[in-house]
Amino acid sequence: MVDSDPGFQRHRLIVDHFTAFAAGDAGAEAIDALLAAERSHRMLMLYALLRSARERPGATGRLPSVDHAWTLLVRSHQQAPEAVESLLLTPQVGRWCAHVLRRLHGAAPATPAPLWAEVGYLHALAAAAATLAGLDFHMSIPVYGELAVLPSLGGASMPPRGKTLWGIARARRAAGPTTVRVDAHVVELPPNPRDDAPGWQSVRRLRAQARARSIDIAFDDLDPYRALQVPTLAQRCPPAAVDRWRELFDEAWSLLNEEQPAAAETLARGLKEIVPVYQGERFRVYSASGADAFGSALASQPGTASELAVTLIHEFQHIKLNGLQRLVDLCDGDAGPEPLYAPWRDDPRPAKGLLQGVYAFSGVTCFWRERRTRLSGPEADLAQYEFALWRRQTLSALRILQERPELTDYGRHLVDTLSQRLASWQTEPVPANVLSAAEAAAVDHRISWRLWHLRPDRELVAELARAWSRGQAVPLPLTSVEQSRVVSDPRAQWLDTRAVLARLQLVDPVEFRRLRADPNPGQQVSGAVPADLDYVSGDLEEAGERYEAALVERPDSPPHLAGLAMCLHGTGDSDHILLHRPELVRAVRQAILSEAGKTPSVRELALWLGPALRPDAG
Repeated sequence: MVDSDPGFQRHRLIVDHFTAFAAGDAGAEAIDALLAAERSHRMLMLYALLRSARERPGATGRLPSVDHAWTLLVRSHQQAPEAVESLLLTPQVGRWCAHVLRRLHGAAPATPAPLWAEVGYLHALAAAAATLAGLDFHMSIPVYGELAVLPSLGGASMPPRGKTLWGIARARRAAGPTTVRVDAHVVELPPNPRDDAPGWQSVRRLRAQARARSIDIAFDDLDPYRALQVPTLAQRCPPAAVDRWRELFDEAWSLLNEEQPAAAETLARGLKEIVPVYQGERFRVYSASGADAFGSALASQPGTASELAVTLIHEFQHIKLNGLQRLVDLCDGDAGPEPLYAPWRDDPRPAKGLLQGVYAFSGVTCFWRERRTRLSGPEADLAQYEFALWRRQTLSALRILQERPELTDYGRHLVDTLSQRLASWQTEPVPANVLSAAEAAAVDHRISWRLWHLRPDRELVAELARAWSRGQAVPLPLTSVEQSRVVSDPRAQWLDTRAVLARLQLVDPVEFRRLRADPNPGQQVSGAVPADLDYVSGDLEEAGERYEAALVERPDSPPHLAGLAMCLHGTGDSDHILLHRPELVRAVRQAILSEAGKTPSVRELALWLGPALRPDAG
């Protein structure tokens, strides 16, 4: 680390490492190569931010200049290089640096934070580095809400300022502990700033050890740059929630070291933190990561150690691929003509996003493939279900990607390698009832996605609506019609509702029966209606009647149309138009409603359209 010019170092990924990443088998050395590249990238971003802030008048407001903060950071690095290197590689520093660079160049999303406060994170970073290095210093730093954060260490509680979110505190160390002060209010950091003290909230840690392999990561609920949307107010987890996180983390670490030792080794090397977010639902753990914050995983608290273990694998796959793309272009910059179907998302995705998904879910599938062999009873059924579902969905998405021109030669090699791996798992035996449920979930998601996001040709729809209203036959063979086009609908959500219910029935039939008796199941499983419970129970007649009744009240409801289609799928009517072109039935039905003021029965309209449409059309 130097005062003015970061220097340049070329990073190359050796062939063996890329081959290992493509196969999902990257080891510790390959992760170290990503970390080395990330370190260089981080230093270049810091240097670019320093130069850009120098050129922006008033960028630091009433704070000292960026050069003042930078000088302290350099001094700290000279005194304690390992500690400061570790600080600079924390995910929040990457996320902050990328965000503020975009803001300085007019490319960041709108934020209520004043520029000086965002640039001033550099000052807080310097104060944290000096504290770690044991240097005497004084530095003005931003206060956000009622917390003055020293990155990676914690935050000092400051007095409220009324409606003003942003303020300034003074951090200081003079032959003693670091203090943070606003006027007469002083918070003294403890001798070890990673401990709590009066007025000081430390960044908590998650630590675990199994089979002589340990892991120690941050559990950050304080830093303003911990989340994907920045900046974010601190939201301290209650002690009971932290205890539960630690319990789950310890169990998940033991599980991974027992069943996925190679994955555990790389996680210990490259995972830096978990950022807790809102509580998710059962079987719906929320998790996310971003390219700017290598090593960070946002996650809602899962219900079981298995859910946490698979969440860590899922997000670390994203982290690895983001790091890999620092070194190798996998997709061209230009997006394709339209977004693509992702079998695990409510929304359409570009090729780059779908590539991220297949890489993550290849790891998920591998996890469940191994996990299912070590369980018995309902838990084994659930693991078999997850394996059967994700091997199918991941290979389906890989097949889509293989047709995409956006992939580079490296990207194509990665996709082809993963495709071969996933294809080899497709014939592995899974209990028949579980396999049937997983295959139905895959069909259900595809139908639901088509209903939300595909739009047939408008002229065709209008012509069909007129023919129906006049009592005529279908005016042309629909097989000659081009495919529907993708028009992303932001209202789409809960496309996995019936799949969640299927999981519940497998692993907790008593709770499933209780939920089936509940007239408002959506309060527990978002998106669920009583007809969904009937469908998953196998009562297709009752479910179909309920879906159709709902479609009288809500003619344009994709969830109910998809449910009715799945009832037909359950009866073995695989040629039905609702299974292959549900968006056409929906669009024509809506056009008839607009023209005639009333809607036909879904079954009647589907029977009228069906004979003119081959099952594989569109």
